[in-house]
Amino acid sequence: MGLQLLDESSDYCGEFMIPSKLLFGKYFSILHRQEQKHLNHIMQEYGLTSFSYPLLVYLYHNEGLNQRKLCDILSLDESLATRTMRTLETEGYIVRERDLKDQRSYTLMLTDSGKKIAALLEEEIVKWWSEVLNPLDETSLAILSAQMDKVSQRAINLNRARMDSKKVDK
Repeated sequence: MGLQLLDESSDYCGEFMIPSKLLFGKYFSILHRQEQKHLNHIMQEYGLTSFSYPLLVYLYHNEGLNQRKLCDILSLDESLATRTMRTLETEGYIVRERDLKDQRSYTLMLTDSGKKIAALLEEEIVKWWSEVLNPLDETSLAILSAQMDKVSQRAINLNRARMDSKKVDK
């Protein structure tokens, strides 16, 4: 017998009974994967992957940011971001310069090509999300957005606190 959800309208997934409201990760994951598929389809033309998207678009609106700060803001793995930044630099989308305040990090600037692709990507993803969220009215969308922001920040803060407490324990 697989995992049965307490809500009959939900999916059947394994051996134990769990409430469907605990499966948010499933839905977040589906949305994230579908967004990435859409982005990868667009970005393959430019020799890039969907991981480049948040970096390019955030820099488009916040140029001159320190690479470490960017990773922190976007909750990205620094080593993966560094490899992606090197690719973006090689492809001519960004310029990385040693950060004067922190010689171990870089300040990031978009090139003209980087600005063009970031604007295109932002336009494409706005169109895609508009289609995905089309069934929601403005009020529902505002509530969903506010609640998603709240729980996302909570998750980040909880994990940071856990990591910080482990550092203190050592």
